[in-house]
Amino acid sequence: DHNRLKILWPLVPKEVPTERDKAVIVGGGEWAHEPEQTQWWVEPDEPFKAVGPMDGLHTPHIPEYPVHKLGNMVNLITLTVRNNRIIELPGPCFSRFQTSLRELKIDDNRIATLPMDMHTLDMLESFSMKGNPVTHPPIDYETEGFPTLRNYWKRIDAAFSTGICELVHLSLKVFPREFAEDERLSHKVTYLDLSGNNITHVHPGMDTMTALEVLRLNENKIKEVPAALFRCTCLIRLNVDDNEIEHLPDSIGHCTRLTLLSFCNNKLKTLPAAMDSLTGLRDLRLSHNQLTLSTSYFLASLTTLQILYLDDNRMTALPVAIGSLVNLEELKIAGNALRDPPMKIINGGIKIIRDYLSYNVRYETDQSDLAPARNKSRGNKAAVRVTEVETEDACKFAEAFASSTAVGHSIQNAVDGGLGKGAFWQSLSGVENVHVEVNLGTRFSIQRVELCWRSNFSPKRYTLEVSEEGRQWFLVRRVVWTDPKKPEE
Repeated sequence: DHNRLKILWPLVPKEVPTERDKAVIVGGGEWAHEPEQTQWWVEPDEPFKAVGPMDGLHTPHIPEYPVHKLGNMVNLITLTVRNNRIIELPGPCFSRFQTSLRELKIDDNRIATLPMDMHTLDMLESFSMKGNPVTHPPIDYETEGFPTLRNYWKRIDAAFSTGICELVHLSLKVFPREFAEDERLSHKVTYLDLSGNNITHVHPGMDTMTALEVLRLNENKIKEVPAALFRCTCLIRLNVDDNEIEHLPDSIGHCTRLTLLSFCNNKLKTLPAAMDSLTGLRDLRLSHNQLTLSTSYFLASLTTLQILYLDDNRMTALPVAIGSLVNLEELKIAGNALRDPPMKIINGGIKIIRDYLSYNVRYETDQSDLAPARNKSRGNKAAVRVTEVETEDACKFAEAFASSTAVGHSIQNAVDGGLGKGAFWQSLSGVENVHVEVNLGTRFSIQRVELCWRSNFSPKRYTLEVSEEGRQWFLVRRVVWTDPKKPEE
């Protein structure tokens, strides 16, 4: 204690000592001090030059200093190196102290990493490491103590052979770097449970975990999920409940093998459209967030979904895409200020809700050449304010626009609230790329679209698109009439 040791080396001496083995670092302090000598003995500037008792010079009261034989001290009971300048502990030596070492004190040094070999110290009763800038293992030692440290190391050591690791409720402060940086673990571990800790961020390099299938990060303090997490393409189950996550990256679409995805009790406001790639998802849990899901067209692609939790969010209307989830068995929507569907529909159960939300057209999410995102320009279109009608399902105040109109066939003839069932709208003959736009404003949302064509006047092809704000448009249906009796979708 109370010297200037920088390192304890060599770790384990060879049978024939080398010059480095002979370079003994001599402790000083009161033990080695004599008036004629310097009070402090430090590591020599030339490590290969023998110093201490082997250099032939007089060293008071130290006939043979044992530091260079540390690895052979199999009966060592107490080791204290407090108040030195040590930056690294001799890991390979600790396996030799497994049944003997009972007291280890390394306070007030410069140690940043504790060697994993310390997990072999089964007989250790007293351990102190205050005053060191230890960053790894990422455990709150002051709270947990050495038994938790040893438990951490033992579980990681077991993961090398089993591929399964549970580091639950260990007060971990960061994501353990071994899983991302050590290839023996990153290519081996299939199950990793880090729930119930104090982790604030996920390792940005965890995409090296190519074998990972199950990951549990619930009950932590994570605020952001890196894109690297969703490059672990073997993931089957992912649970990140009870954190502080506000958004998800688009890379989530890479995890096409996911069957369970749970982000309950976070701060999510939106979901990425890339989730439409998770076509094998059977269980999606998003309870207790801040979601509105106003334009969640990706849900229509999750046709294998059986469980959907959307309770305690900020939805005012259920996404109509839920109507296409034919395998849905469990739906939670309580705790939302829903105005649509009506309560009598909600109380009717999943089948009634699904039937209510179902379009008479099939949802698609193709945003390629079939229906590229675009900005529509109204140009010189005729604007018509639709008259108010008393029917329950009518759009009372909607604006309709058409690019061209035949004489006597204005667009209001064809929209709810028009002049009657016999009225219709007709475009000018020979005009291509005609489109009709109906603006529902902010008071209404589309639940069902009916297109009624007059005999012998149906178009050769048409597309139906929807938009929330009039800028980004999404394809709902595309039809090409090849057979007059049966269209191709």
